[in-house]
Amino acid sequence: MNEVKDDIDAIIREGVKNFVSTKVISEQLLRFDHQVLFDFLANYISDPTLGRLEWIAAIRTLCQIDRIKANNLLIEALQVNDADKRFRVVRLLGEYGTEQVVPTLVKMLKEEPEPGIRLMVAITLGAIGDKQAIPALQWSAEHDHDVDHEGVPVSYEAKQAIKRLEVL
Repeated sequence: MNEVKDDIDAIIREGVKNFVSTKVISEQLLRFDHQVLFDFLANYISDPTLGRLEWIAAIRTLCQIDRIKANNLLIEALQVNDADKRFRVVRLLGEYGTEQVVPTLVKMLKEEPEPGIRLMVAITLGAIGDKQAIPALQWSAEHDHDVDHEGVPVSYEAKQAIKRLEVL
């Protein structure tokens, strides 16, 4: 079993070292037994020394194995103090999130201190496609005029997310 875990770790680390995309690394990992892989990666992502790309590759793989369980892990990961990691979690939820994460994201839309993360939350809520997010997005569109590092107002992305949700 340790040999399998070593192989998984090696694929991730060597892939990142050789500039292989996290999507390709994830595809390579999916050749392993999914239960063994999920259990290993669920612990792996909590390693504080893990690099950003290693972490993203692991999360992508977890989401492809079991989206619901992976979303629970991502919700937990939103509690970290590292703003960069919270941003990346929200971004991954835009790709892999389900309706189960919407209440957490709605709360973040009002409580997250970083405007860039709130902006990504608005984008993610629009991508997930749950119309229950519309009231929170409307509040943000009307009241959250903070801007991200590129000068884009959170309110602008909230309005864009509302438009996407109204089309559904």
